[in-house]
Amino acid sequence: MFNNVYTQSSSRANEWEKHWSRTSDTAAHASNAIHDRVIERYWLSSLNISTFKNKQVLDLAAGRGALLEIMIKYHSLQTADGIQYCSVDLSQTALQQIKLKYPTSEVVRADCAQLPFSTNSFDLVMSQFGIEYAGLDAFFECSRILKKSGRFMGISHYKHGALHRECVDNLEAVDLLSNIEFFRYAQLAFHVKLAGDSDVQSKQLEMIFADILSRFSHAVSEQPKLVGGLLLRLYNDTSYMYKNRDRFEAVAIIQWLDNMEEELNNYRARMASMNESALDEESLDQALIAFKTKGFNNIIRREISINKHTKPFAWSIEVSM
Repeated sequence: MFNNVYTQSSSRANEWEKHWSRTSDTAAHASNAIHDRVIERYWLSSLNISTFKNKQVLDLAAGRGALLEIMIKYHSLQTADGIQYCSVDLSQTALQQIKLKYPTSEVVRADCAQLPFSTNSFDLVMSQFGIEYAGLDAFFECSRILKKSGRFMGISHYKHGALHRECVDNLEAVDLLSNIEFFRYAQLAFHVKLAGDSDVQSKQLEMIFADILSRFSHAVSEQPKLVGGLLLRLYNDTSYMYKNRDRFEAVAIIQWLDNMEEELNNYRARMASMNESALDEESLDQALIAFKTKGFNNIIRREISINKHTKPFAWSIEVSM
């Protein structure tokens, strides 16, 4: 395992570190059974055990090993077949989980835009909703470390597609809380109520917070699954504690609000990263220049959809000589 950490963005690393430490998911994209099945079918139709035999394989922005899990589950991927499988991610927590589950696989903590590997060192490089987060530099790094006889396969976020639309909706929902200053007024309202104040200023604050809760209620009632249901839980729990504040300790309520605000801020940062990294046709063309520059001219890209009647939600990219 490499001990070095190559990263241009410590804030981006922190976003994902917090995410992986709080979830049991293996993939970074929003959990969706239908999308997951389509993605899984893509990998199963594109890869088999012969693809890996006696190969050096790199999984970029691996998260907690979603791709490795598919390979082991369906292809019985084993190091005994001469496979050297290495997972790269910014999150130490994610990599620790991979190592715990698959002890024989190698893990390296690094930024995809600054990979600590020699030129022409991998036979197969893969990425599932990951390499695009690190920008165009990551594609040039990927082409650098890929052998001339090698192959790159990736799935990337499709701009204006189904998953991207969900991301934008979630961003707008979290921004609504910021716009109405939900956490600021929640803190003030609870402080006032817990202190038992009943002056004119306190009553005005209570009216303001009641209006904020009403606007919050309207937003979550229209789309209760926004932010994975987190906003609905925030609204329900806040309303319950506000109505039954005598049952709770003041310190516990304020701490809970602080934790929820931190969680949503981190969620927003990740959604913003997803939004910014999604690729349209033009940006994908720019990314693929990295491979063409090195002489990889066999480039196949396709739109991935749930079915022919739905919008694409991802790009599939395959590159070889």
